[in-house]
Amino acid sequence: MPAEEKRLYPFKLCRQGTRLHGQVALADLPDMLSVLSSDQGAVTYDLACDVDDEGIARVRLHIAAELSLLCQRCLQPLVWSVDGVTLLSPVRTDVAQQQWSASYEPLQVSETGAVLLVDLLAEELWLAMPQLPRHTTACVVQTDDPAIAGTASEEPGPFAVLRQLRLQP
Repeated sequence: MPAEEKRLYPFKLCRQGTRLHGQVALADLPDMLSVLSSDQGAVTYDLACDVDDEGIARVRLHIAAELSLLCQRCLQPLVWSVDGVTLLSPVRTDVAQQQWSASYEPLQVSETGAVLLVDLLAEELWLAMPQLPRHTTACVVQTDDPAIAGTASEEPGPFAVLRQLRLQP
């Protein structure tokens, strides 16, 4: 079954104590394609479903991926590593979500109790990504335009006269 069609039923999976793991290609996550500079690679996931001591269904989701984003400083490719764990608890309605335990993040499911695997993975990736991806080191811009490259022309700037006045004794 293709990943975009794989439906999970978290309540049922939690009652059964099911554990699922696998990979989904980044190309199969249509919501993510607009921010990725390359759709190469995959998201590795591990879902551990059970019921806690209070009888609350919980899903422990671990995801790992290498995302190719565009640096917003230099507009060059940037690899962003995602490796995180989230504790979720399935809820059917917004009212149930408001009354839910603070120990878990709500996992909104459809009226039938289902959630699409690709939607779940895409949502977690969105939450793990920075709002403005940037290299952690200084970006190097390669261009022929001296104004962009940071090499200004030899013309004196508007404050050159003030600088000269300040340097005079």
